[in-house]
Amino acid sequence: MKATGWDVRKTGYAMAVILLAVLGSAAIADGHATRPCRVPHLKGLTVAAARGRAVKAGCRVQFTGAKVTRADVQIVGAQARGRAPTVTLRIEPLCEGVPEHEPQSKPGPTELVTGLFSHFERSHPGVAPPHTTGFWSEPECHIVDAPVAGTVTVTSQAGVVVAIEPLAEGQLATIPLPPGTYAIVGTFAHDHEEGEKPAHSFATPVTIVAGVTVRQDVRPKGPNP
Repeated sequence: MKATGWDVRKTGYAMAVILLAVLGSAAIADGHATRPCRVPHLKGLTVAAARGRAVKAGCRVQFTGAKVTRADVQIVGAQARGRAPTVTLRIEPLCEGVPEHEPQSKPGPTELVTGLFSHFERSHPGVAPPHTTGFWSEPECHIVDAPVAGTVTVTSQAGVVVAIEPLAEGQLATIPLPPGTYAIVGTFAHDHEEGEKPAHSFATPVTIVAGVTVRQDVRPKGPNP
């Protein structure tokens, strides 16, 4: 049976209506990803908080700047404003200072990680103390309390010297050790005690356990003269 011109037109019209309905449904289903959203204020928030606020506003986010390794710490340094389906956030680096509590242990090679650190700089009244411990985020990681040069000596519980590690500025020592209890003593190349003797730390005890990496740093006995 031969189709008439009217049948062809009606069929084409019906197909067009169906196609538009399908496309409309898809647009509605993915409306949050295609419609511009009103971008909320996200600058200064952590990545985790910014992502949650953006999703709540119906915005997708994309990141530039530093790689996100700690969404709960790293912050948004800059953002685009206005209306857009996707908002671009510039992420600040993750900064790491001296661990807040030592010794610090984590699964890993059976070894000691240690460094020599001078005393923290005192902040002036009304001025926030500098970052020295833990994790934080800022455009450039200003670590006031960085490792200093000198020598680390590790002694066994029996009093036998098992390791002597010279350290340059900014360097940490990684010393493989059998499980046991040891003492760490630091000699500071540029810090001096009375009589111009190199400054030393107290003997700091540390226990090494199999399958654990232990971080324990040392500091001079007292303030520099």
